[in-house]
Parts: sequence; structure tokens; C-alpha cells
Amino acid sequence: MGAAIGDTFTCCRKHQNTGSIASSNQKFGIGRDLDEAVLAATKDRMNQAGNLLSMLNLTFSCENLPNLDTFTRTDAMCVIYQQKGNVWHEIGRTEVIMDNLNPKFIKQFTVEYHFEERQKFRVAVYDVDDFTARASLESHDFVGSYEFMLHEIVTSKDQRLRVPLQNDKEKYRKNGFIVITGEEVQGNSNEMLELQLNGNFAQSGFLFFIICKTLPNKESIPMYKSEIKEPVQQGNFSFRWNPFKMLTSALSNEEEDRPINIEIYQSQKNNNHKNLGTGQFTLRQIREGNGQIDVFKIQKKIGSVQIFKYEFFKRYSFLEYVFGGCQINLSIAVDFTLSNGEPTQPDSLHYFDYQRNEYIQAINSVGQILQYYDSDKQIPFYGFGGSIPPYKDRASHCFAVNGDIFNPEVDGIEGVIEAYQHACKNIKLYGPTYFSEVLKMVVDVASNQQVSQENQQYFILLLITDGIINDIQKTIDEVVRGSNLPLSIIIVGVGNENFKSMDVLDADDEPLYSNVHKKYMERDIVQFVPFREFKNNPIQLAKQTLEEVPNQLISYFEKAKIVPKQVREEQKQIIKRQLSRQRTLKEENKQQELPPYFEKLKEEFIQKSIEMGINKQDLLNFLNKESIPELNYEIVLDMRNYKNVLKINPKQNNSNAQIKPNRPQQNYDYKYEDYQEESVHEFDQTDANSRSRIPMQNNNRQSIRSHKTQEVLPKQPPLVHKPSAQDECKICFSNKNNTVLVPCGHKCVCFECSSKIKNICPICRKNVAQVVKVFET
Repeated sequence: MGAAIGDTFTCCRKHQNTGSIASSNQKFGIGRDLDEAVLAATKDRMNQAGNLLSMLNLTFSCENLPNLDTFTRTDAMCVIYQQKGNVWHEIGRTEVIMDNLNPKFIKQFTVEYHFEERQKFRVAVYDVDDFTARASLESHDFVGSYEFMLHEIVTSKDQRLRVPLQNDKEKYRKNGFIVITGEEVQGNSNEMLELQLNGNFAQSGFLFFIICKTLPNKESIPMYKSEIKEPVQQGNFSFRWNPFKMLTSALSNEEEDRPINIEIYQSQKNNNHKNLGTGQFTLRQIREGNGQIDVFKIQKKIGSVQIFKYEFFKRYSFLEYVFGGCQINLSIAVDFTLSNGEPTQPDSLHYFDYQRNEYIQAINSVGQILQYYDSDKQIPFYGFGGSIPPYKDRASHCFAVNGDIFNPEVDGIEGVIEAYQHACKNIKLYGPTYFSEVLKMVVDVASNQQVSQENQQYFILLLITDGIINDIQKTIDEVVRGSNLPLSIIIVGVGNENFKSMDVLDADDEPLYSNVHKKYMERDIVQFVPFREFKNNPIQLAKQTLEEVPNQLISYFEKAKIVPKQVREEQKQIIKRQLSRQRTLKEENKQQELPPYFEKLKEEFIQKSIEMGINKQDLLNFLNKESIPELNYEIVLDMRNYKNVLKINPKQNNSNAQIKPNRPQQNYDYKYEDYQEESVHEFDQTDANSRSRIPMQNNNRQSIRSHKTQEVLPKQPPLVHKPSAQDECKICFSNKNNTVLVPCGHKCVCFECSSKIKNICPICRKNVAQVVKVFET
């Protein structure tokens, strides 16, 4: 969504209701709340003692931009950079304003102003051509840029700098002007104002309004754009807009009598929205109950706005919830697809060299930031896209990296890296890349928690990927389902992909829509972080990682009307000490229970296995002894032959080993082919007639498989070539599986036994619509 104010107002979708837009200080959690969260997590004080530090809000607008589109006008977007050393770091982007040569951007940027430092910034203006690839600036037309020192803004008249845009490739073209306005942030008020407005005007149509704060030089700065509304009833000129919330400090900078403007617009299909008039009010007026705002156009009253509802209340901070005892539950998921490259190759993102492995770097850098807020440091760790032996011909789209899908937790970030190293040498990279199964698991865990005032829980999923995704619509469905739950999703992109699909999921501009659930997402819960841009700048990486999480947590609890729990100072200090630990001491958590969801998941898996004819006691003994990494019923069908390659031998795992981020790990000895040689040897030496039989209940034995005896099959000739355990039919255990079950896709029965399964897949228990015989050359 985008917005511009002036004689015309343009939104991103022509004459469509794209919803409201708020300045970034409230929408993204930037400012004091985010800074404190970053400082708490990184334990690195950015404003050292003795420095003269203040916070500055920067807003941007353009004038007289060149028209770079053939049939429409320029669709403008600003990209803001800050120079650190000799490197330019992107700190953010404005919204896109379509078809406007004089755009005024709503999104603000709060930056630190150090009086004694030379702080260099750059603003670049682009004409956005490809909305499906907004993250890639190469896909857009470069209009021009300007580099400036922060003190230039502070010392300019009215703290307003108007300069021409520069473009070395278009020196003789008029590239327009960039206007940069700065205002020092006053006070630390967390007071919020919730408003709902009605309108009565002399003409009908589709109307929306803009809330603007006024600067000391009388210039208006846009702060909020409403959704577009039609009259309450046809033939009636009355309107009612949705409620919205804003910080009072953002509206008036702690000044009760500073004028606040409300501008009324009539939406037009040709994008030349008509400015009907402007009204003015103050915070003091609202507090005193004066709810009538007259709207004028050139000193002529054209209507009025009524404050239908208002409420002043405290906006609680992210840290107030955390230090009040809110349990933050971190989960991590890692991409094991073949697009990452074979781990033995130097250009692989899973390369065995500790110093060059970007997944380990991302887990260490980003995970350490998020782990700070996880009180018990027990982290569920999932993988997706890998092929787990002995099933080498298909991918698992959600498996526990520690080898136990019913208890996927590892101990701190160190435990995550230990499990990751072990998994890399025991699984085969495969594909395709599906996010939806991992998202479903985490969303299910969050939905099973009964969050309340007394039981404050919030979930964060850190998903690390190389950027390729093959189930975008199913992923969107899960994101939309999770948008009304206590959940945030942080996607970290490693490698050099352009991450176009991540720009879709990070729905800052337009809410995602689910065709399955038939609704839009209720709140934005996805944050994308390109790791390569911030891996050498830990402070900026921390800010990017936490940029949206504080506001997402606050917005969920505000909607649920849950406030931080009041705790005594000594309790708060205990919580802080727990958060400061790098991992949990196992002795402290012997009685720690898993979330109820995993117990429920295990019970459902056991029940379905019993329905397939598996003996319950044998199954329980197997799960207690071996554990399974994924919800795969093939495992229990062949459990006596099964070996869990992801299960870490405690004797080989030094749980007290310290992860040193600046030097390679000991025992980082990858032998990628070890498991294959062991598996081949084991299966080759196993006699077909002595292979395990499924321990089934007596009344179900014959219905699942036939006995390979001379009495049952007197005419069957002896088998010369026995199929491997992986390729044999899961019903008769004699023939090779040579059919594919549609639509589930499992290849698990022979053609002769396909008529015995009663249209139910023996692996996933889904209905079978068709059996397709396959032939191998």
C-alpha cells in the first residue's frame, strides 16, 4: 500500500480498498521499544556514556519526478541507506505510491543522531515496474539519489532539506527533487489513542481520510491513511470508518495543543483523488469530549467528522510482557534441499567447513538473538526437504533433526548446531522445497496452547532457507491460519538468491489471502531477513531480526486484551537471569514436560498404527527404544529393520562442548557416505526369509500380508532375486512394489496386492482414487 498527499492522493491499488496505512513507528515496532529489545538481546550498549544522543524522525517526499511510464505516471519508492565504514547498509524502504509525480510518503524512519559523529545517509528513488519482484532493485527504473549528512537536516531551516535528485546516467534529464524532513522525538510516552470516526458530507461517493501532524513550520506530515468507505446506506451521505490506534506522541510530539489535520478525499478510478477539504483538532479537544470536527474547503464548510469513539490507554512494551513472565517459545527449521548444493562442495551452503557454512553462521547470529527471549532454552528443531535413510527416493518435508518427532527439542543454540552437524552427515539433500508442512507443525503447536492472562505464551519460528519455494499457496494458507495465533515467523535467506517469493510472504504492503480458509490474514506475522546484507553488522542484524516481532507480539496481546503480568522486582531479576543463560542445564529440567501437542501427536500416530494392524506393545517398545524422526508409517511397518540415523549417541555427543563462533568445531568430521555403506551392507546380508515380520494382532495378520510358506503358495516358484527391504511390497513382503497410489503418491504395494488394500493407502491412510502400475527400464 502506498499513499501521497497534496492535490491528489494515490493508493497502491487503483480504486480498491487496500486498508489503512500507519507510519512505521507504530506498525513495525521501531523506536524505543525495538531499541531496548535489541540492546537486551545483544547486551551491547550503542549509546556509550558521554555521547550526545537523540532520536530523529525522518520523512521523505518528492517533487516534479520525471514520468518514466508510458501509459501511467511514475510509481515511486524510496530506499534509505546508512554508511558504516565504507559499506552502505539498507535501513528500510518506503511504501510504493502509484501514478504520482509529487508523492508524500507515510512511512517514517527513526534514527539516532549523535552530535559528535559524521553520520552519512543516502536516499535513492525508484520507479517500481515489477510488483512481484519488489525486493530486487535491478527490476526497477532508477530515478535518482542524494547523499547527505544527518547534521544537514538538523541545521537546515525548519529541519527541512530540499535538493535535486542526482543520476549520473541521466545528467541532462530533470530528475526532480527529494524533500527530507526531520523532527526530534520528544519524550518517552507510550500512551495510545484509539479513534473511530463518522463523517457527514454534502456529496456521496467513496471516501477516505488522512491524519497529518503539523510541524512548527506549519507543514503537514502524513501519519495515517484510512480504508476507503462507501456511504452507510445508498442515498445517504453518512460514513463510518474502522477504528484505528496511534501513539499520541506520534500525533503531536507530546504537545497537547499542537494542531492535527484530517484531510478528506473522494476516491476516483483514474487515480486523481479529489481533495474535499480539511479539518483540524487537538488532543486536548478530544480529552475534553469535544467530538465535532468541521471540514472546510477554501473557508466553506463542506461537512463534518464526528469522533464516534475514543479511548486513551497505555501501550505496553515488548519487554514489559517478557519480563512479566510471558513465555517466548523459539522453534528453528532448516532447509535440507538439493538446491543448497552438496555439502562436500565448497560452494554449498551446507559446506563442511565451519567458517564458510552460512547455515551455521545464521543459526549462531540470528538464533542467539532470538534465544535470549526463550526462557527454558529448549528449542524444537525441524528440517525439511531432506531424504532420510533408508528411504532415499523421497523427501521428508517435516522431520525432527534430533531424530524424535515426538520430542524435537534440543538444548539451546549449541544443541541446535550439534544436531545440525550430525544430520548433515546422515541425510541426503533432496527436494522439492515445501514450507507448508513445517509451518503446519508450528501453527498446530501454537493453536493447542490455551493463551490467557495467566498463561502468556508466544511462539517464534526461525526458518532458514536458500530462497526457493515450491508450495507457495499452501504456505500462504498456513500463514493466514497462524495470523490469529500467538505466532511470529522470521524467514532468514542465506545464499545469493533474489528471494522473490519471500517478498510475497513478507506482506508489508498487501495482506495475504487464503483460498482454503476464505479470508485475509488478520495481522502481519512474517518478517524476511536477507542474511548476506547484515551478517557483518550484528547490531543491524539484531534490528532487522526483531524489527516486526515486538509489534506483532503486542498487537496479538492487545487484541486478546491481555496485559503484562505484574511481578515483583526480585521475580523480574530471576527472569532476566534465566533469559541470559545460553542453554538450560539438564539437571534443572529433568521433570520438564513437552507441550501437550506432542503428546497428542504421539497418541494419534499410535492409534493409526494400531488400526493398520500393528501390535500396540511392540510399537510402544520400539518408539521408546528407537524413536522416529518423522510421521512416516513405513517405519513401523518395517520397524525391526529400521535404524534411526538422526538419533545422536549420547556417548559421542559432548553436551557440554562450547560453540566458538570464530573457530571451527571439534568433531566436525563429516563422512557423508558412511550411512550408505552401512545400510547397503546390512540389507545385503539379510536373508529374505528371515526379514522381520510385522508384529500384528492375530485377527489382522492375514488381512495385511500372506505367509510365504509352501502350503499357502504351493505353485509359486522360489524367488531368485529378492527385493530390498525398501522396495518390497508392504502387504505380501515377497514381490517388488510396482504401483503408485494416487493422489498420495506412495509406492508401497505390488500390483497383485493393490486390490487388497480396500482403497486405503497403508502408509498415510488416505483414500486411493487410482492405482497406477509403473515399469522400470
